[in-house]
Amino acid sequence: PEHLPALMEWITRVREGLDTIERDQPFMLYGTDWLAFAHLVIAVAFYGPYRDPVRNIWVIEFGMIACAGIIPLALICGPLRDIPFWWTV
Repeated sequence: PEHLPALMEWITRVREGLDTIERDQPFMLYGTDWLAFAHLVIAVAFYGPYRDPVRNIWVIEFGMIACAGIIPLALICGPLRDIPFWWTV
């Protein structure tokens, strides 16, 4: 940790933010439950291409489009959230 001061500073900032949210607005953490659920649902959607990749090619294409969409999202939202540029790429 001593050789990565910027990372430790960021982790401390995130931890303090989570502590503040949990103390002052605990309902906000409910969104993380939905985020976890959404990841599980997406994982289940990819079981179809595992079984029959030709018939379910649209799921693979959807996944590729979603992956490509991460780049503009990170480049736009990163600065809005004060995330260092190199951590968004």
